[in-house]
Amino acid sequence: MHLIRNIKTGLIEALYVHIPKTAGTHVRLGFDNHPDYEVIYISDYFESDKLGKGSIQAKEVLGSQISHLTITQAFDYYPNLETWIADNDIDVFTIVRDPYERFVSCFKFLPVIMRVCPWREEPFVKKNQDIISGLLCSQSTYITHNNKICARIIKLKDITKTKFEIIKGVTVDFRLKSNSHHYAMNHFNAEFLDFELTPENKKFCEYLWADDINSPHI
Repeated sequence: MHLIRNIKTGLIEALYVHIPKTAGTHVRLGFDNHPDYEVIYISDYFESDKLGKGSIQAKEVLGSQISHLTITQAFDYYPNLETWIADNDIDVFTIVRDPYERFVSCFKFLPVIMRVCPWREEPFVKKNQDIISGLLCSQSTYITHNNKICARIIKLKDITKTKFEIIKGVTVDFRLKSNSHHYAMNHFNAEFLDFELTPENKKFCEYLWADDINSPHI
């Protein structure tokens, strides 16, 4: 989960709920290339005590999974977050993807996680079980709290191959190809998993992510 800060004013203007395998690399590049905005981890901002200490030290508990907190996790770790969002008119947004496309992308990405910390090593379980559960978590879970959608939803299918204003004043070019798979594979020297959607695993996707398949928001 990332906060979007206006460099000129120093104010946080938006909160990006980053669901794994939903064009997050495009979003990050869009802000990284913008002179007036920067992306920071939510945990870094909270450590400044501007929002109050959470009940759990998120960095210690979640590690790199801090990038992919669900709304409910964020409200749990940072009790003042929900009120802060309302009081400061923060634009909470996310990108959602066709569940079947995301399903294939998630499974292709698994070798990267295994390469970072091999299965047989104890640190894998401690550091990466939350990463795997987050990767395979439904998109609805990321953006729903107490049965309420808590984010402005952008559908990837509607913005692919376009230039899209992701927040006011920041346009991201989704016409450009950005393959996070190949970057990760090269970075961690991991092999690409050959995984395609078949009738069998399509049924598994529909079981695993039934809430996404049936949601009008995804």
